[in-house]
Amino acid sequence: MAFAQFSDYKYIVVPKKFAAFKNENQHATSTLVKYLFDQQGFNVVYEGDFPDDLNRDRCLGLWVRLWDDSNLFVTRTTLAFEDCENNLIFQTAQGRSKLKEYRASYEEAIRGAFASLKGMTHNYVPKEKKEGTDAVTLNFDNDVKSLEKEAAKDLENKSSQVVEQKSTIEEQLYKSKEPVASTMVKKDTAGSNTGKSASKADILYAQPIEKGYQLVDTTPKVRYKLQKTSVPDVYLVVDDDKNGIVFKKDGKWFLQYEDDDQDVMKELNIKF
Repeated sequence: MAFAQFSDYKYIVVPKKFAAFKNENQHATSTLVKYLFDQQGFNVVYEGDFPDDLNRDRCLGLWVRLWDDSNLFVTRTTLAFEDCENNLIFQTAQGRSKLKEYRASYEEAIRGAFASLKGMTHNYVPKEKKEGTDAVTLNFDNDVKSLEKEAAKDLENKSSQVVEQKSTIEEQLYKSKEPVASTMVKKDTAGSNTGKSASKADILYAQPIEKGYQLVDTTPKVRYKLQKTSVPDVYLVVDDDKNGIVFKKDGKWFLQYEDDDQDVMKELNIKF
C-alpha cells in the first residue's frame, strides 16, 4: 500500500482527550498513541502544544482520531487520520482485546491497530519541493497482509516544538496535565462486489432521528438505528442485538459487524 500522502504533513497531532472518552488521557490512550508514533520516528505533538509553524499553518498537521467500537466483552479500536479540513486521509485496521482491565485492554487494542503502520517511516517533504518527484511506496509486513486475507475469507464464507516526555509509556509527559470498526475492504475484482451485494428490492429509507437516522424497509419496519460520528459517512449501529458500523465507500453503503468473533460485511441499499 502507498503512504506517500503522509509525507505532506510535518506533524502528527494527538488529542489530549479523544472524542470517544469523557476524560483527558483516559486509560492512558493519548500517551500511548504518542509514544508509539515517537517510537517510529514521527514528529508528534499534543493538540494545543503547537510549535510556531503549526500555529501559523494548521495544515502542516495530521490529526489522529480514535474510533471506539467496544462493548462489554471486546475492546475494539481503529485509528483514523484527518487533515486540517477534517478529510479522512487513512485509517488502520481494527485492533481488538478481550482483557477485562480497561487500561490493559485499550493498550492491546491500540497496539493491534498500529500493526497497520508497522514498517512505515515518516519523511516530511514540503509540497513545493514535491513537484517532479516520484511518490514513495512502503510495503507492509505479512501480518497486515494476513489480516486482509482473513477478512476476505470471512466475506466469501458468508456468500503522525515536540513536548518533552519520558521514555516509558507510564510516565509520558506533556506540558499540561490535561492531553467502525474496521473498514478494511476487499479490493473489487472484475464482475464482483465487496461483501454481500445489496438487493435492489431491499431498499432502506433513512429517516432522521435524534443524533442520526433510522433505516426503514418497505414493510415498513425499522431495520437499523444509526448514530452520527465525527467522520463523514460513518455511523455507529446502536441496535440492541448488533454492534457495528455503516460506512460509505466508492459510492456504496456497507454494514460491518461482528458475529461469533467473525467480521461480517454486507452492502446496503440506502436512500437518504
